Amino acid sequence: MRGRRLAGSACLGILAVAGLSPALAGCGASGQLSVTLAYPKDATGGPFQAGGTAQFELTVTNNGPGDADGILLAVDMPSSFRYKETDSLPPPTGGTGGVRTEPLNAKVGSTSPTWGYWDLGAPSGGSLTTIDMKFTVEINGTPGSYNVTPRAQSENTAGTIDGKPLVVVVNPSAALTASAKVSPATARADSSVTYTVTVSNTGSAPAEGLSVLIALPPVVEYQRTVQPFGGNASEGELTLPPAGSVELFYSGFTLPAASNAGPGYLSLTFVTQVIPEPVGGSYSISAQVSDSTGDVAYLGATAALTIAGAPYTPGPTLAPQAT
Repeated sequence: MRGRRLAGSACLGILAVAGLSPALAGCGASGQLSVTLAYPKDATGGPFQAGGTAQFELTVTNNGPGDADGILLAVDMPSSFRYKETDSLPPPTGGTGGVRTEPLNAKVGSTSPTWGYWDLGAPSGGSLTTIDMKFTVEINGTPGSYNVTPRAQSENTAGTIDGKPLVVVVNPSAALTASAKVSPATARADSSVTYTVTVSNTGSAPAEGLSVLIALPPVVEYQRTVQPFGGNASEGELTLPPAGSVELFYSGFTLPAASNAGPGYLSLTFVTQVIPEPVGGSYSISAQVSDSTGDVAYLGATAALTIAGAPYTPGPTLAPQAT
């Protein structure tokens, strides 16, 4: 633990939050800190959707009259928010009048990321000294408004200084997942194989403009889609794949939000046929699901189909002819 530096004054540890009277400034040689949290000018200020990210800008200012040493910065967030990464951090001699004396970096996944340590010199020529940094947070949780509170302390202060909480609004959002199965799981040349791809929405908002892209293995060809579709999705202007496709594209669905009855879901069942001369082996499908707001779910290497027969064996390699 870092020790506290003695200020040599009866005013050791006087705190100042932004906006308080500057009358305290004349007491001793310690600096007084204020700390703010805001959205960067080049970043969105929300509202955000669960599963997305938000960028914040954290600034601490030494309002004087003296220096402020051993500054530690922290942000208290809701339990559903998680620190992801620091996007810009003052270099060892960065900030305005700031020097980083000991590297302490925030822990990924933390709900209370903490950074340290800096020294901020006393204001000079009417200019305050500052430390400024940007960081990104993963946003989760139910829809609502949440407070994110910046904090600062230093060896010159007798405790933690709280800045004004920044209100973060989380809107309802969809949350997509996908799964797939195949029947039968083993097939031969020219036989029929049926796949079912199921898309679920466990989020708090409908998934509108839903589309599904499915990549088939090279040993089968799409024949037809089984209708009506399974699930509780609503249908708009549908797009269905043509016969003979090896990449299937479906669109025009809306998945309802999850409720007490369960998630919104859509089951796409389609029939394929194994090609006349398949190479034996195991083959999987992959899929990508997306909606109009940019929610995406991926499904890879699943619903394995085993093609009965001898696997492909390469022929002998001919030796190069002497010249």
